Amino acid sequence: MSGLSPRLPHWRRHAVPGPQRVSRATGGVVLAAALLLATPLMAEANAQATTPAPLTLRPGDAVKLVVWESPNFSGEFEVAPNGTLRHPLLNRVPVAGIPLDSVRARLVAFLGEYQREPAIDLAPLVRVTVGGEVRSPGVLLLPPETLVSDAVVKAGSTTATAKERTVALERGGRKREFDPGDAKLDPQWRTVQSGDRITVPRANGRSFRSVILPILQVATALGSAYLSAYIVLQSRRDLE
Repeated sequence: MSGLSPRLPHWRRHAVPGPQRVSRATGGVVLAAALLLATPLMAEANAQATTPAPLTLRPGDAVKLVVWESPNFSGEFEVAPNGTLRHPLLNRVPVAGIPLDSVRARLVAFLGEYQREPAIDLAPLVRVTVGGEVRSPGVLLLPPETLVSDAVVKAGSTTATAKERTVALERGGRKREFDPGDAKLDPQWRTVQSGDRITVPRANGRSFRSVILPILQVATALGSAYLSAYIVLQSRRDLE
C-alpha cells in the first residue's frame, strides 16, 4: 500500500477551468451575440441602400392631371417655386417634396370641395436639361421612367460631331460619363431624375460620322445630279 499514491477526492479529479479559458469562452459568446444582433441591422441597411427613394416633385417639375368631368382642373401644370401648382385654384395645394401618394390624396381632398367623390389620374413629369452635341438642346419635361438615351432622342438626337455612345450626366452634385446603352449600367443611371443635366460631348478627333459620312453624302448627291443630267442629255439625243 505504501507504493500507491493516495486517491484524490472526487471533487478534485476534474480540472477547474483557468481564468484564460473562462475569458475566451465569454468573449466567444459575446462575439456570437453581437454578430446575431448585427446581421439584421446590416441587412436592413443594405436594403435601404439598394431601394430607390420615393419620387417627389421639385419646383420646375410638372404634373399631368386629369380630373373626370372637370376640364377646368385638367391639364399639365408646372410646380411653382413655392411648391404649389401653377393654377388659379390648385395653387392652394402644396405638392413639392412629398410622395406622390400624398400629392394624390391632397388633390382629391381639395377637389372634394367642388365635386362629390372626385376621380383623378395623376402623372409626374420631371425637369431634365439636355445639351451639348444634340440638334435641339433645351429643357424637357419627361416621365420619370424615361431612359437617358430616349431623352437624347427627344432633344433631336446627336449631331455628326458627337462622341459616339457617350453622355455626361450631372445629378445631385455628381457627374458621370457613360454609355447609356451599356447592359451592365447601374439602373439608377439608366433613367432620368428631376434636375438631371445631360450633355452629349463632342468627339475628340475625326470620326466616321463627322468626316467620312458628310463626304459620302456630298458624293452621293453629286452622283445623283450627274446621273440625272446624263439621262436628260441621252433623252435629247434620242429625240434628235
